[in-house]
Amino acid sequence: MACATKPSKPLLLYDGGCGFCRCTVQQWRKRGEGILDVASSQSGAGEPYGFSKEKPLGAVQLIECSGNVRSGAEAALRFMALCGSKPGRLGWFLLKRVPAMRAVMELGYSIVAGNRRFLSWLFRCSAHIE
Repeated sequence: MACATKPSKPLLLYDGGCGFCRCTVQQWRKRGEGILDVASSQSGAGEPYGFSKEKPLGAVQLIECSGNVRSGAEAALRFMALCGSKPGRLGWFLLKRVPAMRAVMELGYSIVAGNRRFLSWLFRCSAHIE
């Protein structure tokens, strides 16, 4: 998927109402500082790219400078790779070159996403919106 408006830096949109999402993004935000932008979907930062702040994302979204929009595991791995993470780069490489890995990684992402409330509780993540 591509959007008509293109950001000057890649933009990661996440659910700011989810404690687990917030905790995870806080850990990665510093690694990506200056390289990409990070914003909650509720902030309205995604509106120029077709994402309403009132409508839940359903999955993390990465809007790249090319206008490409990546979602779910693909967005998370690309974000991690852009931040210089070795596991992220390896995951991104495998996702792009080993067809079966996409299904495995998306399944893993959907299991984590489906258990966000429990993970928020488990890791004692706050659910306050930034």
